[in-house]
Amino acid sequence: MTRLKTLFKVLLTFAVVVLIGWLIWNMLFNPITTIFNVTVKTERIEFTTIDNNNSRIVLHDASIATNDSIIYKQFEGTFELGSNVDVTIERIAEGPIILIMTCSKCKSVGKLFDGEDGTMIYKAKNYLDFVITDIQTKAKEGISYIFKIDGKIEIGRNVALELFDESNAILRSGKVVLIGSSKFSNNCFEAGFEQLNLGDRLVFDNQESKGFGFVVVNEKAGMEAAYRVESKKARIIRPGPQKDRSGLLISATFLDRLFNDPFFKGLSFIIGVLVFFITTSTFIMDTISFRKKRNNYD
Repeated sequence: MTRLKTLFKVLLTFAVVVLIGWLIWNMLFNPITTIFNVTVKTERIEFTTIDNNNSRIVLHDASIATNDSIIYKQFEGTFELGSNVDVTIERIAEGPIILIMTCSKCKSVGKLFDGEDGTMIYKAKNYLDFVITDIQTKAKEGISYIFKIDGKIEIGRNVALELFDESNAILRSGKVVLIGSSKFSNNCFEAGFEQLNLGDRLVFDNQESKGFGFVVVNEKAGMEAAYRVESKKARIIRPGPQKDRSGLLISATFLDRLFNDPFFKGLSFIIGVLVFFITTSTFIMDTISFRKKRNNYD
């Protein structure tokens, strides 16, 4: 009986140690990817397209210019972005919408298509900008603007040093909701949120895939944007003097996974049940052994 009890204890203890070790290993070495769900009110948003996905910007009553001349006024149609194009969307307060497309790694930022028959009417070189005015008037007529954004996305700008001819567009406010995920359990879990304040910037240093979202411009001042990005970490950079890689690092953590991931919560419950079972069974077996010895003694 004593040998059987000892063997039983050893096997259960071994099972618990293996489960705890496996849990710790996954917590420490199984990387967490954070999904950042971002909603902001801003005056500036930038993104770089990663591929040509045939996404088109719808334009109403837009002035279109190259580096040296205005090529269209009151343009009605669409613009198809190319890949590796840097796009800046700006609207300061209740001013006009300004979209700037530049490209240093390609020959063309995209193509213009006529709004009536859909034919291509212009292939741009490495620079193009759009200006859309009278947003308030258009909003009263039921016209608002939605611009799709996808690629490497950045919002806000550095306001540490202001120059005379520099844009003063800034981020106004926002919220970043963190959702964690891991390849091991295929589960997503909540990992809190962070507020974005006036003048902040949100930067993704090692973005794992292109972000997706959209920008809305209507009767409200500035712009509103909502998008999603997958990355290991992000940085919230506050206004003021900055160093390289400065800012508040945010990401889903191992503790977030331990307390919020359904898989790890279930595993923790199983370990707790095993520990309880070992303790209870050991107590029962010791009690039985004690009674047998006492009976033999009597």
